[in-house]
Amino acid sequence: MLALGIPALLAATSVIPISDAELYHRADVIVRGVVLSNSVGEDDWGRPETVTRIQPLESMKGGVSGDLVIHQVGAHLPDGRFFKLWGRPEYEIGTEVVVFAIARPEGDFQTAELLLGKFQVWQDASGKSFAMPELASGNHPGVTVRYPDPSARAETRERARYSAAPRELRGFASYLRSGA
Repeated sequence: MLALGIPALLAATSVIPISDAELYHRADVIVRGVVLSNSVGEDDWGRPETVTRIQPLESMKGGVSGDLVIHQVGAHLPDGRFFKLWGRPEYEIGTEVVVFAIARPEGDFQTAELLLGKFQVWQDASGKSFAMPELASGNHPGVTVRYPDPSARAETRERARYSAAPRELRGFASYLRSGA
């Protein structure tokens, strides 16, 4: 019976929501920008990877020269090989995003904390822009969100609830710098 449960454990990613302040401190750069392209290939170890280019509109933390280049393990290669990393954010060409990114030893960046590090920018009917967390943007197959149990401190419960709320884009950078 135990053997039947193991594949389910291996085929999923657990995500524990963190505060914006924690995400801010873990990221080397935070960029608001437009997704220009996605390409697939092999990384230095031969693993399928997706490389995404994002044209910066604003740097909220750190800086990049030129486009923000994000490497993420996982892709479906033309020769049929593939690797699926559950919880990896998907970047759609032409969309505006806010990305919390971590520098890679090999160069360029990766998204911080999987899908927690990507926000999509939306506008309401009045034209006001919001950064919507990827976690709140819909169904994520293979991802289990682990919220704190009811006996957790009120602050921890509030952080978990807030992780799915949209953030008004105007003032978002100042809010992050202030300690969120």
